[in-house]
Amino acid sequence: MTRFQSDPYLYYALYDPDHSFTLTASIPNDVLQAPLEQYNLWLWTLTLISIVIIMIFSFSIYRSIHKPLSVLIRGFRMAEQGQTSIHIPQSRRDEFGYLYSRFNHMIERLHILIDENYVARIRTSEAELKHLQSQIQPHFLYNSLFSIKQMAEVENVELIQEFTDYLGQYFRYMSRDSHSEVSLGEEVDHALVYASIQKIRFGSRVQLQLEELSREYRDIAIPRVIIQPIVENVFEHALAKRSQGGILKLSYQVEHDKLSIRIEDDGDQLTDEVLSSLQESFQESANQRHGNEEITGLMNVNQRLRIKFGAGYGLCAQRSELGGLCMILNIPWRRE
Repeated sequence: MTRFQSDPYLYYALYDPDHSFTLTASIPNDVLQAPLEQYNLWLWTLTLISIVIIMIFSFSIYRSIHKPLSVLIRGFRMAEQGQTSIHIPQSRRDEFGYLYSRFNHMIERLHILIDENYVARIRTSEAELKHLQSQIQPHFLYNSLFSIKQMAEVENVELIQEFTDYLGQYFRYMSRDSHSEVSLGEEVDHALVYASIQKIRFGSRVQLQLEELSREYRDIAIPRVIIQPIVENVFEHALAKRSQGGILKLSYQVEHDKLSIRIEDDGDQLTDEVLSSLQESFQESANQRHGNEEITGLMNVNQRLRIKFGAGYGLCAQRSELGGLCMILNIPWRRE
């Protein structure tokens, strides 16, 4: 059999040598290629339909699963960053609609718990402040009266007048209950009044190195009675037993939006163990108190500062360049 092609036909020839007979046949190329063309057409059609179906299915999956899931994840991430004001609008009636409604309910409940906890901590802080105010230590009053008696014995009238004036300012500030917050200027002035009282009592045994507070910082609102307890701690634990050379230093540092008030002494009784314990106490949350252990004046100050300004502020302790303790009181400050 012989096959040859001549457009537009395909020819077949069959030769019989015994009878000298040749049989030929021709088939048009269009007829021969028609099934192949139809097959190609169906193949491309099915391919396009498959692509369209895949795109529709992918878009459906994106709208029904990926997009709502992304909204929910974004909501959780914002909540983790402290943005608890987020609310996910929802009108869906599927499982994601239920998740959205539960998320919004969780955020609302979180707001309630935060408010309740904040109010409870504020009330606790105010109660502790009132307790601190009412607990005007008897030995301070006794020592002050004893100092007045000594000055009266030597008839030092001018010093008595100065001392009693400071004493009156001190008790007037400590006993007033009208405001839980004051300006930083008022609080510093109160601490300086206390330091002046102690300076008169200790005389030349104590030196005060006091930096003046810049006017632009005086109006910062802070909780009341937070600097004086630190100064009192210096006199009680670092300077009271010194026969000479006691130094109390008050200075200020500004870094970006934070104002640091540094209160230092040159005491020689501070051990590394005591300093480490004090640092750990300041780093702990105010809620991590155990048993009925009474909170100290410094812990009270740290707790009230954290309630007011957040965990990034408060007290921290380190060893002073003078050799004693350096208490650093950090509060926020931003230039208007």
